[in-house]
Amino acid sequence: DIFRSLQIFAFAVLVIFMGLGLQAICELFNRKAARVLIIGLTFGALLGLAWTHGQSLNMREDNFLERYSHLILRHLPPNSVLLTHGDGDAGALAYQQFLMGERPDVEIISAIGALFPNKIFARNQDIKTGAHRQKIVDFIDSKLRAGRKVFAITELYYFKDSKFNFPFHYAYYGWFVEIIRDKDPFPIDIASLSQGTNRFLDEAMKAPTLDPFRYLRFELIEYGCRFLVISGQDHPALKNLAPCQYNLG
Repeated sequence: DIFRSLQIFAFAVLVIFMGLGLQAICELFNRKAARVLIIGLTFGALLGLAWTHGQSLNMREDNFLERYSHLILRHLPPNSVLLTHGDGDAGALAYQQFLMGERPDVEIISAIGALFPNKIFARNQDIKTGAHRQKIVDFIDSKLRAGRKVFAITELYYFKDSKFNFPFHYAYYGWFVEIIRDKDPFPIDIASLSQGTNRFLDEAMKAPTLDPFRYLRFELIEYGCRFLVISGQDHPALKNLAPCQYNLG
């Protein structure tokens, strides 16, 4: 996905070698005509790249992540806390909240201590010492004690296959989980979440391709299909979308 959609790395190497080559040619000929020709060829190459790759990189009409973020934020209770899972969901949710102004009451923070200015723990120090897990537990505990509901996109990464005692439970909703002390989760509006999920998956099925960022799209679609399975609902996506077939079949 990186090299197909964000080809900056490949272009950077090309620009470096083109610059070295152009400098050598200019020093060799040192004539105005040669310089004009070289500049023309350079701009011609850039225009050619823009023409051949511009359309595939134009994502102005692609609202996949916007629809995902709206669906998640819309169904969280007031003044809740949301722990993001990775770069993709974090970036999408942050954009929807910080730039689009949706649900400013929800505190969005990374469960892996990345991206956001406010961090639960310091990655460069706490992971080495193993202190990050206790800091995550303390963070969740403080929010629950303050009467706030705590959610996460998925089960917390640092507690999977870990011997550390995670003193909370999960309530599963497919799209996200609620982190609770007991068996009394917040009453999510399942009917509204079902409608939103159906619309999201309907649009996903209409898309001619799941590129670019196929891995991220697959992951988010899988969350929607998990919600359908958990809630005992059916949708054509369960049989026709690859993420649902591969991960849930």
